Amino acid sequence: MKPHTPIFHLIVDALKRKGTLSDSELLKALKENNEGLTMEDLYDALMRLEVRGLVYVSGTTRSGKTVSLTGAELGSGSKGSTK
Repeated sequence: MKPHTPIFHLIVDALKRKGTLSDSELLKALKENNEGLTMEDLYDALMRLEVRGLVYVSGTTRSGKTVSLTGAELGSGSKGSTK
């Protein structure tokens, strides 16, 4: 992975690989290569991706927010796979 890959691409790639994740699971996955990443950084990026129609963030649950790719983003990559 390139050292300066934008967080937006990292989020989409992680969701394509792992499927729907909680916000804390996604942060943990992203921090493997971006140690300084905070939950605030993640929420900012998720908000921008959601406005663009690339991800869907569900309401708060016990385990946090649930993040998944939208059908539009799934259509540009792996068709028909749910995980």
